[in-house]
Parts: sequence; C-alpha cells; structure tokens
Amino acid sequence: MPPRGPQIPLLKRAAILTLHWHAEKSWIEISTILRVHPDTARKICIRAKERATDPNDFDDVLLHLEDAERPGRPPKNTKEGEMEGVEKEDEVVESSEVGIKSTGESDKLVQVE
Repeated sequence: MPPRGPQIPLLKRAAILTLHWHAEKSWIEISTILRVHPDTARKICIRAKERATDPNDFDDVLLHLEDAERPGRPPKNTKEGEMEGVEKEDEVVESSEVGIKSTGESDKLVQVE
C-alpha cells in the first residue's frame, strides 16, 4: 500500500462539504478553489455521509468530518520505563510515599523511606 499523504485540515474539509452541499459546486470547481484533488474532495464528502446518522442532514454530516483511524502498527515507545506498543496503567500512590530523585539523566520517582 502506498504511503498516505498529509491529512486535509478539518476547516478545509468543512469548506469542501459546504461548497458541495450548499453552493452545489462540482468536484473540479472545489478542487480549483481549495487546491485539493477532486477525488479527495469527493471521498471526504462520501465518508462523512457514511459516518453520519442522517446522511441528508448537513449538520449531522458536518459533525462526522473527523479523521479516520490510520492503519499500521502503533509507534514504539523507547523511553525508559515505557513498554513498546503497550499502554502502561497509571499507578495511584500517596504523595507522602513518593519522592523525586535526580540522577543527572532524568528525574525518577522513588519511594521515600
């Protein structure tokens, strides 16, 4: 699968939908005005309508212009104390039980004795 290009900003997606819906502009006209590929403009409107509860309600479709999930593996976290590709649960600790120890490299939480 080829790499995806940069995402279209939400404001530009809203402009695409508005020009198509209210101004009844063609995909070619929209692409000329907003400098996006005609297929991109068309896909933005189609996907928003598919996600909307009522595809005939402009306000509902406008609410569904958000980004789709991007495919692929989650980024690797390589900082100390973080696991690769796995979210770590937060641990609740009383503030009196924890102190901050400076090691020169980074600050670490340590148990106060």
